[in-house]
Amino acid sequence: MKTDTSDFLVSPYKIVANDSVYFIEDSFQKKIYKYNKFTGTYASIGRPGEGPEENLELDDFSVTNEGIIIHDSKLKKISSI
Repeated sequence: MKTDTSDFLVSPYKIVANDSVYFIEDSFQKKIYKYNKFTGTYASIGRPGEGPEENLELDDFSVTNEGIIIHDSKLKKISSI
């Protein structure tokens, strides 16, 4: 995960929330943002590309106790972060 104040949300598509954290999918940038509502900090997860922790198409994501599961149909992969 990367924390960077120059990184910003462009096109919010899906939001998953729990007690302290919001996970927001940006469909334009193909990233997921993790925002902590208590500290006000955020980090971006993923980036466009074909390598590790990269996505060509962010089709869906799920948040579990173990982490985040991301489905990418163009790369035909499911990633766990």
